[in-house]
Amino acid sequence: MPVVHIDIIKRPVAAKRKMARAVTEAIVASLGVAPESVHIVINEMSPDQYSVAGDLYSDKKTKKPSKKK
Repeated sequence: MPVVHIDIIKRPVAAKRKMARAVTEAIVASLGVAPESVHIVINEMSPDQYSVAGDLYSDKKTKKPSKKK
């Protein structure tokens, strides 16, 4: 029985459904198990509970890609 743990920043339910289906399909294809045996645990975090390089994800500013000349 494969058990997959996924930590993500909060997402809409529709996105989690899509992800769960895709992950299940990948596990079934790679391990040859039945879809019913695949268990997925989704741990959601709010953006202020995740940090990269000392900066909270909630403080991250959207940067536009620089234009190449």
